[in-house]
This record gives sequence, C-alpha cells and structure tokens, in this order.
Amino acid sequence: MLKDKGCRALPKKYSFWAAFVFICLCMTAGALSEPAKEPVKIGVLAFRSEQKTVQRWSPTAHHLDQVITDRVFTVIPMNYPQVNQAVKDQTIDFILTNTGHYVELEAAYGIARITTLVKSVGDDAIKVFGGVIFTRSDRADIQTLADLKGKSFLAVKKSSLGGFLVAWEQLLALGVDPFDDFSGLAFNGMPHDDVVIKVLAGEYDAGTVRTSVLEQMLKEGSIRSGDIKVLNQKDTRDFPYIHSTRLYPEWPFSRLPHTDDDLVEKVTVALLNIQGDHQAAVQGGYDRWSPPLDYSAVHTMFKALKAGPYQSSYVFTLKDVFKKYVKEILFISLVFLIGALALFRIA
Repeated sequence: MLKDKGCRALPKKYSFWAAFVFICLCMTAGALSEPAKEPVKIGVLAFRSEQKTVQRWSPTAHHLDQVITDRVFTVIPMNYPQVNQAVKDQTIDFILTNTGHYVELEAAYGIARITTLVKSVGDDAIKVFGGVIFTRSDRADIQTLADLKGKSFLAVKKSSLGGFLVAWEQLLALGVDPFDDFSGLAFNGMPHDDVVIKVLAGEYDAGTVRTSVLEQMLKEGSIRSGDIKVLNQKDTRDFPYIHSTRLYPEWPFSRLPHTDDDLVEKVTVALLNIQGDHQAAVQGGYDRWSPPLDYSAVHTMFKALKAGPYQSSYVFTLKDVFKKYVKEILFISLVFLIGALALFRIA
C-alpha cells in the first residue's frame, strides 16, 4: 500500500524567487494593460549643433511630460529646409523657430503661435528685439544714416530679421536704399560677432547686427565701447539695449493646423506656468513664456520690403526696369542714336 506523501512545501530559498517572479509578472501585466502614451513631436530650429539644441530644450519637453501625463514629448532639432518639409508634411505637432521664419510658415502653411519666448539676457527679460546700425567711432564722415550713401555695408544674411531686414526697413524710411545707394553690400553669415569685428577692422564702412550683440561683446571684452558709433540710436521704454530700428516680437512657439485643440490648450497652460526659477527655464537659458505677441507688424514689414513670403508677389514697373538697367538702356539708346544719325547723313 502506497503512502500519501501529500503536498511538500518548497524550500525557503525557492519560495523567495517564486514570489519575486510572481510580482514581476504582475507588474509587467499591469504595465501592458496601461495604454501607450501618444508621442508629440516638437521641431526646433537649430542654430547650434543638434546635441546642444536637444540639451537646451529637452527640460522643457520633460516639463510637458510631467504635466500632460498621457503624452510623451520629443524635441527634434532641424535646419531650415527640414523645418519647412516637416511643417508641409505635418510630421511634427509644434514648432519653435525665429520670428521671420515663423511669418513665412504662417503665410504658407497656416501655423499659429500659442506663446512667445521671453529671453534671458544677463539680468534682463526680453521679449522683443531689433537691429543696431553702427560704424567705427573715428569715422567723422559718417554721422547719420544718410551719410552711408556711397559707403560699403556688411550685414549677417539677406533673410535675417535682426541681422538685416529691420535695418533695411529703417534705411528705406530715411531715403537710403541698401541695394542702390551703397558702394558695396555684403552678407557675412553667422555669427553676428564677425560683422562687428570686420567693421572695426576697417574692412567695411558700416554694418548691422541684432540687438544685445554689442553689449554681449562688450561684456566679454572682445570690443571696447569707445570703438563703436551707433547710428540713428533710439530710446524705447523698458528695452535696455542699444538699437537703431523698430522692435519686433521674439521667437513664437507655434502649433500646426492638424494639432489637437485640447492638446494645444494643455501645452499653452503648461508653458505659461514656467517661470524664471523653473528648471526648464534655467537649463533652457530663457526667462519664461508669455501670451503670444502680435506679429502683424512683421507681415507689414515683409510686404513693404517685398521679402519673405511676399517676394514672389513683386510686380515690376517701367520705373523699376529703368532704375535697374539705366546704364544698359542709355548705352543702347546711344547706339541707336548714332546709327540713326549715320543713316540720316548717308541719305
């Protein structure tokens, strides 16, 4: 007759591992039962390296993760063509880019700003910017913008808002056309500092850069205040930097047309709650986000200059043709006149 051995208990060392495996299986099952977080892509125009762009803006994305718990936000650094393509194809949900680029994308694809970046420059919180037109302090022949006629001029880039367009607008307002009245107009590219250095070295008679650049270079000791003469200097309340032009809003944080309205509202509130002492602001090198400023003045400027999204709408008049090809027209007219006189004499 066989004896009933019954259920034998597991040794203690096996009991521990069995319990551990059971707990892990329960946790895994719980995790699998949770719905996957929906990804949200934030395109950021990268002026510096992709790595630095991600380092700067990832804390802001992490803040959005913590506030909007059913989504996961990712920062995607992009150059200009990549931003344009991503907005066109709607492969991103939000975009952070400079003011001039935003206006072009707004006109072309209908993106809409939801907040405006308030930058932290030294101890100042700045949400507008402009341009500075300057020359060397020893140029006695240059006292006003009108004195720049016949002189050489250096800017950052033809499409740069702070590095040329605002200066172009100001010059035209005072009767100076950079493309007709300068002996030479050149574009250096980034960084803005190089424009200052080349003008001070005497390579160009005058130049223009974005506001705060001169102050930053003075602070770093790369230039001296006595070396610079600012032309058409303006005084704007609550704006601490030297400037020669009108001021325009800083970078907007924008939504794409396809982005969910409920998500847009949550992101807007989360960004507006970031203040200067917040980790996202500290690591991102900015002060805070403000309700979106009015960018209609930027559109007006682009229309007046026939630049950006409005450059293709330019209609040439006979006056424009004559102004651009005056030498060629005079030469051809002279040739016809001599030919006519010769034919008349022969006849």
